[in-house]
Amino acid sequence: MFGAASQILSRGGRALVGVATVAILSSYMGPAEFGIAAMILFIMLFAQLFTDFGLRVALVQRETISEIELCSVFWFSVGIGLLISILIYLGSDLIALGFQEPRLGRYVEMISGVFVIAAARGIPMVLLERSFRFPAIASSEIGGAVTGGVAAVLAAWAGYTVEALVLQQIVMTVVPTVMNFVSARWLPRLQFSFAAIRPMLGFGASVTATAMIGFLAGNIDRPILATRLSAKDLGLFAIAGQIVATPIRTVAMNARRVTFPILASIQNDNVRVAAAHRDSLHAMFILLAPVCFGLAALSNPFVDVLLGRGWELAGPLVGISAVSALLWSVSELNSAIFTVKGAVNFMLRWSIFALAGTIAIFLLAAPYGLLAIAWARLVWNIVSVALHCWFLARRLDCSVGTLVMPLGRPVLAASIMAVIVYGVDMQLVQHGLSSLLRLVIGVPLGVVSYAGLILLVDRERVKSMVDRIRVRRSDAPPP
Repeated sequence: MFGAASQILSRGGRALVGVATVAILSSYMGPAEFGIAAMILFIMLFAQLFTDFGLRVALVQRETISEIELCSVFWFSVGIGLLISILIYLGSDLIALGFQEPRLGRYVEMISGVFVIAAARGIPMVLLERSFRFPAIASSEIGGAVTGGVAAVLAAWAGYTVEALVLQQIVMTVVPTVMNFVSARWLPRLQFSFAAIRPMLGFGASVTATAMIGFLAGNIDRPILATRLSAKDLGLFAIAGQIVATPIRTVAMNARRVTFPILASIQNDNVRVAAAHRDSLHAMFILLAPVCFGLAALSNPFVDVLLGRGWELAGPLVGISAVSALLWSVSELNSAIFTVKGAVNFMLRWSIFALAGTIAIFLLAAPYGLLAIAWARLVWNIVSVALHCWFLARRLDCSVGTLVMPLGRPVLAASIMAVIVYGVDMQLVQHGLSSLLRLVIGVPLGVVSYAGLILLVDRERVKSMVDRIRVRRSDAPPP
């Protein structure tokens, strides 16, 4: 439980630091600079998928590990990281050409050395995870986020733009790595045995392939937007997603982490699994639906207060992204059941399908502009989530309605709340109120109206959920 709390704290803290950093940096630079940074981040994250070739996960999974295995994987990973760094540095101009952004090359050269550091972090992470020292991992991640944000703000204050964002990513790699080494109290020996890592290569390759497909499915928008539209459009799209999707995904991923062991314990009872899934989705939607629909209703004043002038186009993108993130949370919990059921092949095929569909949607919508892409992605998310639920219902031998029907009432309450808040906000615009005052009025109005609506349309389920929470608190041992 402490480990789960640490991970929630880590992810939540990083999300808040990230949003705060973006809010500050947006006054020093515009969407185009953030667009170039989004390209750089895509390159970094994609390349880092290959730095340990999945061997870190293989070590975590093994019952016992030896020092020679640790050292061998460390030097193997560092070697791959060094090779990637060299290739990235030498290919910087080619990468810039591929993204159709001439300014990108010099920034790619700046981050090329990061991959060696990222590769070195793998073994300390393994040791910390195997000893369940999640608070140490959480501390390193928050420490990296804070120091990276501070470094970026100071660099921007000194007059740098994209360089500040590049510095942020470098610091966010270096600081957690150093902290992990200190916490793990481990240093590599000059030992290497290929025989020690050979049995893990097949598993690592599968992990890497699955991670690569999943990463592309979630981030393929960046190269497409960079080449089909502009760095400014990519910046608007990326920031809108960051300030909305990151917090929503934090909640969804931790909901999956909490429900996974419960689902695993009852995996052979489809009726109970379906009921647990239904209750988890309902509880999550009671919390997330009003946030997402409320953001959609107040996206314009929210962006104006958070980011300031020059970011007006991000307003509608934030609203659309919020609803898309809500749909994504359904797939996240669905995937927990597929994992519990051992449907590895299905999940790989689904990832490939999701990647192909995402690419097609973005390419078809790109000629019509940024908003068209956002709406197309929302429609695609609706279709893909419906299909995902259909496959899950077949796996659990139940109807789709059984799985998703409880979501209707929170969505209904949140939708009506959003209409009320949006209508009042439009009246406030006509009276010339500032964006800050619109938020000061709109947010409490949304909270009060949603609370009343959810009690009106879903009283029994809300009461049941509150009663379960009270029972768990009363049964909890004293501190």
